[in-house]
Amino acid sequence: MSELASQPVLTRAIGVGLALFAALFIEPESRTWLHAAILPLLMALGAYLAAQNLLVVAAIVGALAASASNFGGSDIFVSAVYPALAGLCAIIVVTLLINRLRRRIRDTHEERWRARRDAAAEKSSPPE
Repeated sequence: MSELASQPVLTRAIGVGLALFAALFIEPESRTWLHAAILPLLMALGAYLAAQNLLVVAAIVGALAASASNFGGSDIFVSAVYPALAGLCAIIVVTLLINRLRRRIRDTHEERWRARRDAAAEKSSPPE
């Protein structure tokens, strides 16, 4: 196997390893920076390296952050950090989806106009 072909496999394996490492040591009830911020971010990084799809990772992280949010809580993570993270992820998801839509419209623009011209030419041509 060439070195270039093994690169994506190695990257994905490192991502899975990071996510598993963080999952083994995280304590959801603990509100220290390590357990409430660093390890979840390490899990998100591992998920991105494994999936290599920012849209999927941002959607999942945003959903988890939104579900853990509590605006009335006394803890800074659940009252400020998680809602901010959920908002950031929502912005990322919407931006990526809009960019994909624009790219799709741009890529199919000429094909759609060609189909319209062909349909108009068929209508205007006299029958044989």
